[in-house]
Amino acid sequence: MPRKRKKHDPSQMALLEARTKTAPCVPAIRTAVTEWANSGYKGTAQTSKTLLNHWFHTDRRLPDGHKFAYYPFQREAIETLIYVYGAAQKRRHKALLEASAAEPNLRLLQYDNFPRYCLKMAAGTGKTKVISLAIVWQYFNAVLEGGNAYAATSLLIAPNVIVYQRLRTDFAGGKIFRTDPVIPPALKIFWEFNCYMRGDSERASSQSALYVANIQQLYEREDKSNEDEPDIMTMMLGSKPAAQTHSVELFEQRILKRGNPVFHY
Repeated sequence: MPRKRKKHDPSQMALLEARTKTAPCVPAIRTAVTEWANSGYKGTAQTSKTLLNHWFHTDRRLPDGHKFAYYPFQREAIETLIYVYGAAQKRRHKALLEASAAEPNLRLLQYDNFPRYCLKMAAGTGKTKVISLAIVWQYFNAVLEGGNAYAATSLLIAPNVIVYQRLRTDFAGGKIFRTDPVIPPALKIFWEFNCYMRGDSERASSQSALYVANIQQLYEREDKSNEDEPDIMTMMLGSKPAAQTHSVELFEQRILKRGNPVFHY
């Protein structure tokens, strides 16, 4: 005989329910983005509109001739970012909550001087593709639209070495910008962009650049080059040689020298 299902105690079920919503703006933003996309991206800068139409409303082909298309959730992610930042121009946490959150009395960020956005995507859904689109969007708007609202230089930070190595596969030498049809043919003449991985030296001057690092690279560490060698070994053989034969200026210093706004990922 099939077993009877036990009735759940309502008081116990309450313990499992989330007491607060972690994304109070999401429902309203999704509705607004859908209406905005259906309107032909009304109220968007012409450069952003050119990119969006190329990415999602144009027959694009890979170098081998195969058809290329982004997945719906990748499209939703980048459209949301462009809508909130470019069309709605909500660039502070407070402004975003006031426009889209239905719940009152939400806690505001203590420091709200810069735009901060979060795109939540599951593992394996192509976050790198979305990042490449965001970089191109910021770059072309910075170059063609002018002003300081957009950044021609980007800094991409991986949370660990494993993720960094995956990013290196796509971004080293600007590979993803050549293999994916990211850049509209009409805008290629304006593409002057270098990609730098951890340890890369600065190359010939370019209008802008992408710097890719892992978070550990940004930590300040003391020199511990000899701590893994016993004292007797150091006395006999001398100090352990440096891992690099030449020094490479830190990303932070190189980015500051560019003197322009930087978009962080």
